[in-house]
Amino acid sequence: MTGYDPSQHFWAKIGDDRESWHPLVAHSADVAAVFELLLRRTQLGQRLGLLLGRDLSGAALHRLCALAVYHDAGKAYPGFQRREDGHQAVMVQSAGELAEHLRYGQTIHQWFENDWEWTLATWGHHGEPTPDDPTGIAGKWTPSSKEKVREVAGWASGWYPKAEGDADPISGKRAQHLFIGILTLADWIASDERFFPFRSWHPWETPRDLTVPSLAREVARERAEHALEEVGLFSSSDVSTSFEDILEGDYGPYGVQSAMKKFSAEEEGSLLVLESPTGSGKTEGQYARFAQLLSKGLVDSLYFAVPTRSASKELQDRLVRIVERTFEDPPRVSLAAPGHLRIDDIEGESSGRWKVDWAEDIGAEGWASERSKLYTSSAVAVGTVDQALLAVLKNRHAHMRRAGLSRSLLVVDEVHASDAYMTELLGQVLEAHLEAGGHAVLMSATLGSAARARYTGEEEPSFEAAVGEDYPRITPLADSPDEPAEPSFEADVDKQVSIEEKGWIRRPDAIARRAESAAESGAKVLVIRNSVKQAQKTYDALDKSVSFRAGGVPVPHHSRFCAADRRVMDNRIEEVFNKSRPAEGRVCVATQTVEQSLDIDADYLITDLCPIDVLLQRIGRLHRHEHDRDRKRPPGYGEAQCLVATPSARDLTARIDEDGSAYAGPGLGTVYQDLRVIEKTWQSLRSRSAITIPEHNRRLIEEATHPTRLEEVEAIDEKWKAHGDSVRRSVRALTQRAGDNVIDFEKSYSFDEGNGSNIFPDRRIRTRTGLESIEVELPRRVTTPLGQSTKMVSLSPYLFDDPEQISFNSPVASEATQRGEEFRFQFDGKRFKYAQKGIHR
Repeated sequence: MTGYDPSQHFWAKIGDDRESWHPLVAHSADVAAVFELLLRRTQLGQRLGLLLGRDLSGAALHRLCALAVYHDAGKAYPGFQRREDGHQAVMVQSAGELAEHLRYGQTIHQWFENDWEWTLATWGHHGEPTPDDPTGIAGKWTPSSKEKVREVAGWASGWYPKAEGDADPISGKRAQHLFIGILTLADWIASDERFFPFRSWHPWETPRDLTVPSLAREVARERAEHALEEVGLFSSSDVSTSFEDILEGDYGPYGVQSAMKKFSAEEEGSLLVLESPTGSGKTEGQYARFAQLLSKGLVDSLYFAVPTRSASKELQDRLVRIVERTFEDPPRVSLAAPGHLRIDDIEGESSGRWKVDWAEDIGAEGWASERSKLYTSSAVAVGTVDQALLAVLKNRHAHMRRAGLSRSLLVVDEVHASDAYMTELLGQVLEAHLEAGGHAVLMSATLGSAARARYTGEEEPSFEAAVGEDYPRITPLADSPDEPAEPSFEADVDKQVSIEEKGWIRRPDAIARRAESAAESGAKVLVIRNSVKQAQKTYDALDKSVSFRAGGVPVPHHSRFCAADRRVMDNRIEEVFNKSRPAEGRVCVATQTVEQSLDIDADYLITDLCPIDVLLQRIGRLHRHEHDRDRKRPPGYGEAQCLVATPSARDLTARIDEDGSAYAGPGLGTVYQDLRVIEKTWQSLRSRSAITIPEHNRRLIEEATHPTRLEEVEAIDEKWKAHGDSVRRSVRALTQRAGDNVIDFEKSYSFDEGNGSNIFPDRRIRTRTGLESIEVELPRRVTTPLGQSTKMVSLSPYLFDDPEQISFNSPVASEATQRGEEFRFQFDGKRFKYAQKGIHR
């Protein structure tokens, strides 16, 4: 191939020197070849075929592939060839002028029920619908550029001749949305020079002239096969489903793990809701489900969604070991958490736009880990639930995320119903996933029956029926044809926990003294406060000689540490609060950062009053490894004990305002907004001196969350009624906001003012309510109190007087000064200190 000659060739990709370039015909062939293989060789063909209501072969397959050839036809526009204009909106504006050359009204019109919608979708392959934005291009198409568009149509019909065959027109709005996700994924792969270089050749290739359509097609097929193999999109079904391989050590499967194998798999998709106590082996049970589905060719991949980034890191380490035991040729396990570059135990570092330097030479296997938009295309990924929720929000590349996710068994850990916004988003994700034949599992230790019914479609049970349900249990979709005769199973270990109540929620000194006393007896003590402020106050009051240490220094465990320090803290707490723990007593003062997914085992727990589902999660960190017969507890802590710090006054209504809003203490009314649930939780605890896990789980959860029980609270007086009304207004508003932010898959994928529901806004839509932390870049590298080097810190919006006014346009600190083990910096006119207890003003 010679240098680019504008009089002879049209380019699709070109370097600044105009010597490195890629012909339009070659790129069109590349994208179509990758798209075709994605449909033929991955679950995407099955998923799209189910939405289309037909087998994706013959004429239907060729028509969709031919449409993929058209995706960059706008690059023939003279303004694009001069690198002056874009190429997507050009096609929208020029369709009438180019109708003859695109063969509208002849071929494509016969292929699709609404050919204009499908063509618009094709041109919207850059992550969002293409705007109908007039650019004054009428009459600017030259004869040669129009002829090139005619050639594109010729390439499509020449490469995919079966498209002209006799078949019903392709239709379906929902299928259209998945189609554009697959096409966008194909375009991303085919635009990667590692697989589709401009002028160089892979060692296994014979140089050919890529301006010749037949040769361009030939090379594209070879490169597409190689690319999908290299990035791991071709999955191996050769996986062991035996628990001898899945489980580590000489252990038999727990009840939950064996129960998962009672459920077979349907090609039309499946949803299972698993309710089981913390520490009962749910993770390995879900991996067994994945292995079962993969071996039967019903999924290609696994996406394990967890609540927090720290939880995803811990779980990734576990899954790496499981994957190595169950595969002959193990796929890579990606950590799908923005801010981290990691596959297996290999770390990466960004080295410029679109470039990542990996600690080891891993070729292209880190491809899906290098961009958050590609996380869901990993073979095995562990990440936050946010990455799954982004698959349905009106943000750029949502459709590509959804395409990747649709191939996977989607496992969502620690599902709860306390956040109406995220609950609605997850419901939308599951609907899209299941309708295309996807498979999903929702896991929870603490899901109420009303919340479960929203996911499974079952009738919401009465309170009496709900408390009589088995626990633990697995519940499939209400209309599932494959419900086993015994959906419940026995828990492997019962744990009795004595409950002590103290009015200390505003007494960090009293909490610290009790924790110190337990630590002096050799106990590993976990103190979980509802807010960072209270955690820091408790840490200040604590004798540092018994404090949990990370990086050699005493620290609390909460969210206001940088990512590097959080990794050190998470690793250390699992060492100190686990099987091979050091002998001396320790106190870790923490927030919600430790209540889920971290594998920690405390001898004694002190916790603020919180909703019952959260409380049971926290209790799950207490005597977690009771099945370990070699575990030696310190004197006085052989039985599980939990102290619950409550408000000093029993009446929660004292701080309920006339409008129903409330604040009853740290986190009560703010972090946990529904005081009705807090009231019922408090009542349940006061009626018991001890609880047995999991025997009492079902009753405890229903007593505090069942709608009829919450109605009882509202009947007490007008203040409670006003608060209930306030909660319902908030839930309706959050649910409505979520609905407004979700892509409407019943409407076409197009930019149409008359179809405004699918216009993507300029702002980025978030996956969670509340204000997000701000990632701030420091002007130079500093050393953290834990000895880590960093140039980035994460600032909570609650560190600012008016967080709504924070500028996100230039998140760079104006100065950073190292002072011994701590450092100080200035951002947005405010001064901050990063010390052993985290970041604070």
